[in-house]
Amino acid sequence: MSLREQILEATSMLIRQEGVATLRTRRIAEVAGCSEGLIFKHFGSKGGLLAAVLSAGLPEANTVYDALDRAKRADLRSGLVDVVQALYSFYRTSTPIVGSVMGDRELFTYYADAHRAAGSGPAHMWRLIASYLRELKGRGLIDETVDTEFEALSLAGASQNAAWVTLIEGADTLPGGADGFVDRLVDARIPALSKELRTPSG
Repeated sequence: MSLREQILEATSMLIRQEGVATLRTRRIAEVAGCSEGLIFKHFGSKGGLLAAVLSAGLPEANTVYDALDRAKRADLRSGLVDVVQALYSFYRTSTPIVGSVMGDRELFTYYADAHRAAGSGPAHMWRLIASYLRELKGRGLIDETVDTEFEALSLAGASQNAAWVTLIEGADTLPGGADGFVDRLVDARIPALSKELRTPSG
């Protein structure tokens, strides 16, 4: 594991254990086994570090990347269920972190600047989904008239809102409950995506 990865892992662990409000770079350096200066060398600022954690340092973010990779080899519905489940999990973890960062104006400015510089901000996830859908379109697996960016934004937005609802009101509030939400969301979007379902029968 590289030093950068050690710092990201230490930060992610401390956020889970102690939250963002009390997060200090000195403590991160202790846990990562490096000097505090190396954190700033690698990430520029605490905001830059938090941006990196949310885009690549959380295990849940890597789960989304893995799900997208698997989805390319699966049928449309199974692939989408896998991806949306991973998105939902990612947003459940990342939303409280982002909320904590937004409470500190200076930190949030550094955080937003770091995301913009790295191209890893909130649009990153739905753009990954859009890329996956474009690949399916290129292979003729979804209808050629599908607006891949809109569909990706719809899936990511619904997943993010469901995560927020879960955090505030509990997963049972979601349509289909904790176990059925992902299936219902995917099944609602399949008719708009599927080439077979959109083609009139002869």
